[in-house]
Amino acid sequence: MPFDLTPLERGGLYTRPELAALWGYAGYQAFARGVFTPQGARTIVLFVTRQKQAGLTAYKDALVGDHLTWEGESSHSSDTRIARAAETGEAIHLFYRDVHHTPFRYHGQVLLTQYSERRDGPSRFAFQLLHDLSAFDDLEVHASELVPLPSTEREQVTKARVGQGRFREHLLALWKGCAVTGV
Repeated sequence: MPFDLTPLERGGLYTRPELAALWGYAGYQAFARGVFTPQGARTIVLFVTRQKQAGLTAYKDALVGDHLTWEGESSHSSDTRIARAAETGEAIHLFYRDVHHTPFRYHGQVLLTQYSERRDGPSRFAFQLLHDLSAFDDLEVHASELVPLPSTEREQVTKARVGQGRFREHLLALWKGCAVTGV
């Protein structure tokens, strides 16, 4: 079974065992580390956890808005490949979670915006998400499902504060109009 990301929903939550089954792996050991490069695919998959499990290397990784800051592996084994992904035509995809032992959220493709090679520690990378899972992304994804209302009709929901009408009446009686403009 060839590696395929198309069945995944951007914003969907996935566990490693679920992904192993989807991609035809007997187990998830092939992508248990942070970087997964499936054989025969022009793809690099990052599995990033912000709050690591005690006892594991405490890489400083964080997703803030549509920017990911990520420290590469201590072994530097994938640094060059990730840094050159745009040149070689490889797409980088992101699975991210805040806390270990929870499902990963699939964020889709990311673009490398900065790379700082280090030999005295993990190299540092910065990525821009192509889709930040905002309301605009939802509108783009579900545009075909939206049913436009006729221009002469709309649905409106309003909230009224209890007692506001009575308060308005008292102010008008006191000031004989608007207290600011006199109208």
